[in-house]
Amino acid sequence: MLRRGYSNMNKLLLILFCAVALAACSSDTDPGGSGDLKGTVDIKQLTAGDWPVSVSDGVSTVEVPFSNAVPESALAAEVDPGAEIAGAVFLNVKSDETGATANLTDGELVDGDPTGPGEFTWELNDARDLATLTFWNATGEGLTLKTDRTYTAQIAITKNDFIDTLLATNVTLQPE
Repeated sequence: MLRRGYSNMNKLLLILFCAVALAACSSDTDPGGSGDLKGTVDIKQLTAGDWPVSVSDGVSTVEVPFSNAVPESALAAEVDPGAEIAGAVFLNVKSDETGATANLTDGELVDGDPTGPGEFTWELNDARDLATLTFWNATGEGLTLKTDRTYTAQIAITKNDFIDTLLATNVTLQPE
């Protein structure tokens, strides 16, 4: 009888070990199966101080740094990183002065530089540790970012194959 209890205990430990091992196989690996982690937004850097936005001649840029670069294997040769980022990253901006809000990624994704209201692009640098959002500094409703104001931005990343998800996180934006 004691022997049987020991056998059941071993089975229970084996099942528990397998469950823990399966849980450790997270969805944070790339779809190609190489085991590389997904890119991770460097939220500490974004929340450490004012998150700058460069405003110049109607076109503005904001950079999203990654603490863990997007693995090269996560982006197949035929995949457009800008389109993949555009489908996953949401950036809502609220004026701390007026309360007006705009989603900088809710418009038209274009090739090349934006030339009109609502147009934007995403670009991943060669090291894949920085994504740059370039957008026309005006919405269809006429809202613009001004350099003499601060804004609260809410960044979120939905489930995708190459960047870890990120629950909505508020950070300060300061246009320059």
